[in-house]
Amino acid sequence: MDPEKGDLPGLENLSCRWHPIPSNRGCIVSIIIDPLASGEMGIKALDSLFRELYCIIPGQAASPLGKLDQLTPPAIPSWRSIARELKIPHSSGLFKRLVKAYLGSFILWLAWRVGGKLGRVNARQYLSSLQLQSDFRKHAGGPRMVLDLTPDELTATLKLLDAAEARGDIIYGTAISEASTLTCLVGDFQADDHIHFVDGQALGFWRASVVLKDKRIARTEKM
Repeated sequence: MDPEKGDLPGLENLSCRWHPIPSNRGCIVSIIIDPLASGEMGIKALDSLFRELYCIIPGQAASPLGKLDQLTPPAIPSWRSIARELKIPHSSGLFKRLVKAYLGSFILWLAWRVGGKLGRVNARQYLSSLQLQSDFRKHAGGPRMVLDLTPDELTATLKLLDAAEARGDIIYGTAISEASTLTCLVGDFQADDHIHFVDGQALGFWRASVVLKDKRIARTEKM
């Protein structure tokens, strides 16, 4: 079936104004894992792998958004970020969107600077809920994670993944970055109507997917 023509729905409030968030523990790692077996066998392989993985990765501490003081909103977003937003089809005019983007960012930053609240704008509540409503660990066919790891944790994680791949349980791809990035879909941030997509800097998931694809090709050629 051919895709229907027209604008993609639900993307009018998509933004990516945050500055990259530096790693707090060592490095940011984007990981894509796919089970090689289908059905229940694949699920069991992943369950076994993650029991071992969670002994290495310290849960919420490995979140790239682990420290609230690193989430200071930018007063003036970069033009590159705003330009990406303006490419998204929208019912409002270009100038109106431009003013709204810069003004909204400045008000949020100002609220944060004066203690977290300015009138109805509660920046501290927004940033606290931002951590809870971010998807640094998710499933889409297999686990997809963006983790802030120490050098020792990274070494142990890659060793564990290599062993699982050598057994034929999984295939995986990784990409290492110095920082993570946020793309946000915000309806009403005061009503906690927002979700945030975390990635490694310089398209970490895309780079990890390229590694995964190359491994799949090499695996197919050996068969």
